[in-house]
Amino acid sequence: RLGANPTISNCLFQGNEGFNGGAIHNFQSSPTIINSSFQGNKSENGGALYNTSSSNPALSNCIIWLNRKFFSNTDPSASVFNNASTPTYHHCLVENWDLTGTGSGNFDGTNPANDPLFTTSVNPASSPQTGGDLHLLPASPAIGQGLNSANTTPTDLDGNARIIGAKIDLGPYETAVTFADLFPSGDPTLDSDENGFSDYYDYAAGGDLATTPALSQASGNTLFKATRRTESGDVYGQYEKSSNLIDWFPMIENVDYLIESSTSLDTGIEEITLRLLLIPDSTTNRVYFFRQSFSTSPPSP
Repeated sequence: RLGANPTISNCLFQGNEGFNGGAIHNFQSSPTIINSSFQGNKSENGGALYNTSSSNPALSNCIIWLNRKFFSNTDPSASVFNNASTPTYHHCLVENWDLTGTGSGNFDGTNPANDPLFTTSVNPASSPQTGGDLHLLPASPAIGQGLNSANTTPTDLDGNARIIGAKIDLGPYETAVTFADLFPSGDPTLDSDENGFSDYYDYAAGGDLATTPALSQASGNTLFKATRRTESGDVYGQYEKSSNLIDWFPMIENVDYLIESSTSLDTGIEEITLRLLLIPDSTTNRVYFFRQSFSTSPPSP
């Protein structure tokens, strides 16, 4: 629509056909498009989006992958065509476009390794059509790579919680990835580095199964850095203390420790800096020890 500037959020566009713009044709309009996926669409130009006459759409947390222009899936305009228009992208993956130098948090869509791994893609050459499934597979590079502040809706297209883990996923669906998905060779009973935690939970802590520390001596006003993987919804972490290395008790935030900062180190790994408030036992003068532990059950309140 001429001059229309709608907000499009948590939507999928799959298997559509148009003359200019298989899914959306913007003419002097600048919509805001959030957490939406475009796949299997085709047109004469702009397989997914066609922007003309000062149309400047703003896309955040979106995926545009495997669409078609004429007889090509690899031309940049198989995804997006721009005529006197300048879209903006934040945390987006657009096939045939390297967006890493534009906006923020964007992917290189010319790299086949960044295939978003939809559950079932459709062949755009056969569109218009129905079918397909744009949920992300557990190994998708688009999981946990979005900008949380771009989407204020509490649920995804399925009605599930919009954010699982530390960061929102790209596209209209959140993916409940499990550690079994991320680390299929993990053995809940094997402790390769003999640190008192299984390989499975060492991995949960962001460890490499060989150097993950088991314990640290804790004293008042001491800073401690802990890492954890954030993609999973089936393993829970907590901090524990002990004065005898036998009996362990949950630590309480703002009583036993303060969280000073949180930093994303790598895909799915978060480093947390804690200030420990533990002091030696006044009766025995024993120091406390501190550890990070993981369980498949939520920690006790």
